[in-house]
Amino acid sequence: MLSGALSRVAGVVLGGFTNCMPSEGSFGTLTLGVPAEMDADAGTLRLLEPAVS
Repeated sequence: MLSGALSRVAGVVLGGFTNCMPSEGSFGTLTLGVPAEMDADAGTLRLLEPAVS
């Protein structure tokens, strides 16, 4: 299998979901197509441009 490869992962950013409906208890959404910076040490995801122009 993965032999513990995921134990070294500090964060994952996923995108490209289509036809998905929010479920009860969902945490919200991020705007697609906006450049972002992930800081795995701080546990943050920062948008580098405004999500709405």
